[in-house]
Amino acid sequence: MPSLPSINDLLKKKSTAPVAGKKPLEDVNSVESKFEHKMKEIDLKEKESLTAGQAAGTGAAYIDLGKFPISAEALRVLPEETAKAKKAICFLFTGEELRLGVLAKNAEIEELAYQLGEKNHSHVEVYLISENSLAKALKLYANLPIVKPITKDINITDEELNKFSSGISNLTSLQERFGSVSITDILTLMVAAALKVNSSDIHVEAEEKGIAVRYRVDGILHDVATLPIDQWKKFISRIKLLAALKINVDEWDKFTQNQWKPTSPSQK
Repeated sequence: MPSLPSINDLLKKKSTAPVAGKKPLEDVNSVESKFEHKMKEIDLKEKESLTAGQAAGTGAAYIDLGKFPISAEALRVLPEETAKAKKAICFLFTGEELRLGVLAKNAEIEELAYQLGEKNHSHVEVYLISENSLAKALKLYANLPIVKPITKDINITDEELNKFSSGISNLTSLQERFGSVSITDILTLMVAAALKVNSSDIHVEAEEKGIAVRYRVDGILHDVATLPIDQWKKFISRIKLLAALKINVDEWDKFTQNQWKPTSPSQK
């Protein structure tokens, strides 16, 4: 004999059954969300129209950045901190032309536009934008790829200077120091030691018995160290790497084939 439905079962069916003349709850929520979305659209259009009217009244140019694609190159023209502080955004940059969107034109913005033009050698034009345009543009910074600057110089920090110059009191103490560092650190030690002894020039020459390191101090060239000759190739490679030189020209092959004559001490 089939079991009869319980009271709870009947109540569940009643609560979920559609009531005549009433829309389901999900339909009501959908209508409300569409209505809110439509009202927001109307509000944004009114604000854009207001900004456009203000621009027309002052003879300024106007643009709606919600419809304008902003490139990463344009965003990088103005740092995010500056964009937020000045309430301005660079929305176009071609090199020769630069377009700046601002909430209001004033003396501070004029100075900013002048500085950007001078720095980038570009013709700058300022456009009025709405707060909504600015807010949308500022959000793009979050997706901006971080570009690390590439340096090809030998950068010596204060910590490195103290590390490599400590214990150097005169030129005669350098030979031992050069023999205790790796080929990667030799160039740093050379520069740090040269600064320590007030040298005006650094001379590095491959000779028959080794690599001669000389400093010019007070106009006189002094021998300060001799490095193993087998380090020459690595030393040259290190210099090429830091100086971004072509690595397909191998001076070491010329040296071993006697096509390149090493410098003797008498030829200094």
